[in-house]
Amino acid sequence: MPGLTIQITQTFPSSHPTMTTPSSFLASILTLALFLATLPQSYSQQNNTFSICSQSFSCGTLTNISYPFWGGSRPQFCGRNGFKLTCMHDQNTSLQVGSQNFHVLHINQTASTMRMVRTDLVYDRCSSNFTNTSLSSSPFSFLPTVQNVTVFYECPSQNSVGGNTFTCQNDTNKQAFYVVNETQLEQFPGLRNCGVSVLVQVSQGVVWDSENGTEALKKALDQGFDVKFDAEWSSQCTACRDSGGACGTNENNSDQFSCHCSDGTRASVCSTHKSIFSFLLSLHFLELNTSNRPKMFLLFSVMSFGLIHTQV
Repeated sequence: MPGLTIQITQTFPSSHPTMTTPSSFLASILTLALFLATLPQSYSQQNNTFSICSQSFSCGTLTNISYPFWGGSRPQFCGRNGFKLTCMHDQNTSLQVGSQNFHVLHINQTASTMRMVRTDLVYDRCSSNFTNTSLSSSPFSFLPTVQNVTVFYECPSQNSVGGNTFTCQNDTNKQAFYVVNETQLEQFPGLRNCGVSVLVQVSQGVVWDSENGTEALKKALDQGFDVKFDAEWSSQCTACRDSGGACGTNENNSDQFSCHCSDGTRASVCSTHKSIFSFLLSLHFLELNTSNRPKMFLLFSVMSFGLIHTQV
C-alpha cells in the first residue's frame, strides 16, 4: 500500500553470557559465609558449661574469683583439683588442704598468691593430736615471706620461756610454750624435751603484740601467711579467655584442661570465624576474572567445610 512502510526487527540471542561483576560475586560469598557461620549456632543448644563457668565465686570480702578455683555455683569442671572454696555464712571462705582447714583472707589471681590462716587448731586447747601445717602434695607452697613459729605442748614443768607461755584451757595445770625464731629455741634447749611440738606460720613482717601469752600468738596467727599456688595451664587459660571462652577442666577427666565455649567445650581455645571473614574481605583487592575464580571457589569451599566442621 502506498505510504505504508513495514519494518521487521529481529533480536538474536547474545553469544556472550552476562558476566557477574566482582562486587556482586564478593557480596554473594559474604552472604553465604554469614549464613554458614550463623546457621549451626541458630539450631544448636547453647553450651551450659560456658554460662556456668563464666560466673565467678564471691564470698564476704573475696569477689570475682575464677579459674583455677571452684565452689559455690561453680562446679568442679570450672576449676582444678585442690582449689575448692567453701563460703561460710556469706562471710568467710575456707579451703581444705589434705586434712587441714584454712580460712582464706585474700586471693591475688594475677600474682597467683593467696593469704590464709589455719583454722583447725585451737592453740590453747592443748592436744597431742596437733600436726605441723603441711602443704605437701598440694598445689600450694610457702612464700619466702613466711616465718615459722613452734608451739610446744606436754612440756616438763621446770621449763619457762618468759612471756611466751600460756595455760591450756582444757587442763589449767598444764602450760604450753612457743618460740618465734631459732635464737629463742637455742636459749631454752629444755623445750626439746616437750612431748609435742607443732610448726605454724605467720607473715615475716608481723609485729608481735607486747601482750604475753596466747593473745599475742593468736593476733599474729590471725593475720595469716602467704602461699603461692601452682599456675599450671595459665598460658592455656589465657588463650582460652582471649578466644572468648571460660577456663575449666574436662567433665569426665578433672586432670585435663578444657575451654568451655558458647558453642561447646574445646580442648584448648574456642573456634573463631574471623579468619574466614578476613580472607573473604581480602578478595576485594584481587581481580576476580574468569581464570582465578575456580581457585578461589575451591579455597572458599574448603574453608566453609572447616567452618561447619568446627561448629558441630
